[in-house]
Amino acid sequence: FYPMPVLMARASLGLVSAVDVERECAAQIDRMTGAGFPPTHLDSHRHVHAHPALSPSVHQAAVSRGVSRVRVPSEPLWANAKDWRATLKKIALLACTSLSRRSASDDSTNHFFGISLQGGGAFAARLFALIPKLPAGTSELMTHPGYADSDLSEHDPYTWQREEELRVLCSSELRALLSRCEIELGGFGDRASRAARNGEVAKHR
Repeated sequence: FYPMPVLMARASLGLVSAVDVERECAAQIDRMTGAGFPPTHLDSHRHVHAHPALSPSVHQAAVSRGVSRVRVPSEPLWANAKDWRATLKKIALLACTSLSRRSASDDSTNHFFGISLQGGGAFAARLFALIPKLPAGTSELMTHPGYADSDLSEHDPYTWQREEELRVLCSSELRALLSRCEIELGGFGDRASRAARNGEVAKHR
């Protein structure tokens, strides 16, 4: 297991085994399923699965385990365009996803947002500005709600910001905004069950 910069460099040079990536991804899916939490979709830490050298193996592992949804982290550049760091990340990911092969069985959402939402104290303002602008269809909103503890701080610098996101996501103000904008919340599992019942996928707007 390589540090992130080393993994990206090796993947770009063709020095990562596609077989190893598929085996590891399948093993993680099996670990979740065995623990009683079968995944409804796949994503990855810092979107490493979007790298063109890794994406086919991740999709193959997903297909082999009956997981039909893999995150496509292609976020529109207009979302919080003033954040140049987020914009650079989005440009890099857009380039990666355009080069990656999408699986024929992939059933991702119509839109993705989240890179432009991160920012600790700015999260609420960014989220509240985005909600009324969500396009028609289904949108995946990537957030990081949680509680900060010593174990987390050893592995990830995004700590207290998670508690701020949790507070905002559980707020009555957000619920009121969603109601005014006629946005329906749901998960990938909800989407699948609704589609099975109605023969279609419900839109968020």
